[in-house]
Amino acid sequence: MQNSLKEKTLPEKSVLALRIKYSIFLFIVAFLCGSLAVFSGYLSIIVLLISLVVGLYVICFYAKRRSLSVSYSFDEKYFVISKGVYFCNNIQIRLSQVQYIDKITTLIQKMLGLCNLVFCMTGTKISLENISLEDAQQILKEVKCYEKG
Repeated sequence: MQNSLKEKTLPEKSVLALRIKYSIFLFIVAFLCGSLAVFSGYLSIIVLLISLVVGLYVICFYAKRRSLSVSYSFDEKYFVISKGVYFCNNIQIRLSQVQYIDKITTLIQKMLGLCNLVFCMTGTKISLENISLEDAQQILKEVKCYEKG
């Protein structure tokens, strides 16, 4: 098998996808806080303020750090995923144990040209989120080459 996939990181579009996802979540939390105001106005304001502070931190800083902290590559018989913002986690996937790979695309990812790959093995699934469609095709091609060779 050729090591045609050098160590890569997520594309810049993945930051935008995460920010959109977190913004939608923050909007839902704000809506729920508004309905909580029927029961307790002060509690609703406190929860809304905490949610806004945490949400703005996540949208402004955490999304970019999370996207930059993910990298992936092929290493002989393994596909290696390294991810983690605060604690680094290296995952080695033995290519011979991969039963199949799911390619999942949400609406936001489809608009941005991104997708998720889920490596399915006996008893476990490992996902790689927000990668470009070109890289996903290359990974699928490399895994198929390994299965044939």
